[in-house]
Amino acid sequence: MAMLHAHTREHLTHESFSGLQGIPRRLGCVGPPGGRTLICVGGLHGNEPAGVLALQRVISRLEAEDVGLVGRLVALAGNRGALAKGKRFLGEDMNRMWADHRVARVRSSVDPSIPEELEMRELDGE
Repeated sequence: MAMLHAHTREHLTHESFSGLQGIPRRLGCVGPPGGRTLICVGGLHGNEPAGVLALQRVISRLEAEDVGLVGRLVALAGNRGALAKGKRFLGEDMNRMWADHRVARVRSSVDPSIPEELEMRELDGE
């Protein structure tokens, strides 16, 4: 797993987003199968990369240390298109799109009408 350079809050600038080009959907998965699974999503707002960076650090640390996990942690990147451009969203605020009727529409739609609907479909498939 490629580790992005960690930035402090004061240093999150446009340069922070350059390493987010082509970031994978699945940032990592640690812990034994079976038992409970905790799914964490960072970067639903593309102008807020700190969640992605934090998840990468957590996954990296858990991979390096035996902490005795009894379930799995799955870390996902949210709005990858917006993250790559350093914009909050490209078509619609993804954080406001998770109502049951919207998820059902995205699942049944052949062609998503905005980039965030495609992102939702990919996240739902994880």
